[in-house]
Amino acid sequence: MLRGFIKFHCTECGNNFIGPDIEYAATIFSMPLRCPKCQSIRTLPKHYLSWPIIKQSYLKLYKSIWERYENK
Repeated sequence: MLRGFIKFHCTECGNNFIGPDIEYAATIFSMPLRCPKCQSIRTLPKHYLSWPIIKQSYLKLYKSIWERYENK
């Protein structure tokens, strides 16, 4: 489901870009988008990085999502 547009952050090249916020697998998480600069799938919503307490939890979750897409 499309929920609007948000700012994404690429963990490979550090690029920040705006993209559609698409629901990931009927969860509260956003589908990773390809970075327009380096084409990496290792992106996540930038606002997830602004909460230091739960930042590591989000990164761990997104690493498993990225690995699923990279292994296809």
